[in-house]
Amino acid sequence: MNIIYTFSNMGLGDNLRGLINLLQILKKDFNKKINLYVDLSKCSISQFVIHKLPIEFSKLYNIPHKLFSYGDENSHDNEIIQYILNTNHPIVTINSNNYPDVNNITQDIKDYIKTLFIFTPGFEQLFNQRVNMIPPDYDLYHYRFDDNIFYNDPNKDYSNIINSFNNKENCLLISTSLNLKKQIYEKYNNNNIFVFLNKPEHTQKTTDENLIHIYIDFFLVTKAKHIYSYCDYRWISNFILWSSYIYDIPLNRISI
Repeated sequence: MNIIYTFSNMGLGDNLRGLINLLQILKKDFNKKINLYVDLSKCSISQFVIHKLPIEFSKLYNIPHKLFSYGDENSHDNEIIQYILNTNHPIVTINSNNYPDVNNITQDIKDYIKTLFIFTPGFEQLFNQRVNMIPPDYDLYHYRFDDNIFYNDPNKDYSNIINSFNNKENCLLISTSLNLKKQIYEKYNNNNIFVFLNKPEHTQKTTDENLIHIYIDFFLVTKAKHIYSYCDYRWISNFILWSSYIYDIPLNRISI
């Protein structure tokens, strides 16, 4: 049986957590040989990475597809397991945001996912050109506000956040608020506290011209020394959380 895990139009973090979970599930004994392939072609990151689906699967049509979509952090492993056990078709595609077992993200799972995100030489060159003023060892601060901030970002007072960097150095800030980033830049002028003034967008609803900025942010997350994350929601941003697990970056949740 061949399973093709497809990165869908969900957020990148949702796709990552579903893939981690599926890799954990496939460690179980299914009494049949299962080959896993990953299809990034429906996700905008595909144009920036080397990984491609094997050519023999790239033009398949009319094969069964199953979406496992959940709005909670519970385990729904059994539903996915039953689907795999009861599927007789030799090829199926699966997409999921099922929550993995965070205590069982093994090194082989991390290494496998890292192979999917080896960026093209062209992207790496562009990345290095964009970020050459950042020190090699930096702490990354991430501020995820309510999703409405992506579309309606009032120029509100962020002075409590801005002033919290007064005695820090070698810090990089990314945020869903362009206005916060502008205020950080106005005070620190990319001197010890660094920021890029690209317009934030969600990977699920991004415009083509902003794709490069989203994945530069992702690349920046994966190369950080430490991550400090604030989120308006009760959870840590998937974009940050699963990157920290895969790339073994210490993550601290912060308040404002």
